[in-house]
Amino acid sequence: MIFIALHSTALSNAINSEVNQTTASDYMPRIFDGPLQVHYGQAYVLPSNSYGLDLNDSFRGQTNGLCGAATPGALFLITGQHTGQVGFTLDVLETAPTIDEKWE
Repeated sequence: MIFIALHSTALSNAINSEVNQTTASDYMPRIFDGPLQVHYGQAYVLPSNSYGLDLNDSFRGQTNGLCGAATPGALFLITGQHTGQVGFTLDVLETAPTIDEKWE
């Protein structure tokens, strides 16, 4: 399973001050942690031989979410920021992380 966390510094600070979190890095190595370039509120995680994703295909069968994961081997991410950089963390986990009740 892949766990993806999109965050901004302000959001991370607010969440960390309210919620006692166990981070994904406590379980498995962190694959990436740094800025991700966003255009039109979108970013993609793709195999190196891919050229893009279709929005509808990426979210097919999902009822909500910011991360379209219906296309095997790829993710379509939607952010609140139109253009620029967002913080991006990618961890690989053996099991799904627990979600605190404070998250919607």
